[in-house]
Amino acid sequence: MRAILIKVVWGVFAVLVALFIFALTPFREQFGRFEVFPGIPLIVLGLVVVVLAATLNMNTLLKCFLVVAGASAIGWPSSLFLHNFLYYYYPTEPVTYILFFLVFPLSFAIGAIGSIAVGLISLLHRSTNE
Repeated sequence: MRAILIKVVWGVFAVLVALFIFALTPFREQFGRFEVFPGIPLIVLGLVVVVLAATLNMNTLLKCFLVVAGASAIGWPSSLFLHNFLYYYYPTEPVTYILFFLVFPLSFAIGAIGSIAVGLISLLHRSTNE
């Protein structure tokens, strides 16, 4: 059961990375506003990655990188929702722009690259020991 859940985490993580990259491309304009697509799926998939990574018994470093990637995927569209809400009250509110354009994409990149690297290293280490 644990091996199946770990494969589910990697599958959801792969979809999350693809969706995050898709959100940065110019093709996203064909599918509507960012808040609906892919904003809500990013929040849902990020939440799934965070919950599964936190509950599964796996490498601690891998768990940390997966949680960082999932939390930044939750925070990225959430900061845009927060900006749209606060814009009516504070029209020059720059904090959510800094979060949206700098903090969350960089933390997602760090979490994604780190979890892929640690996952590949643990996979190679496991295959050489068998």
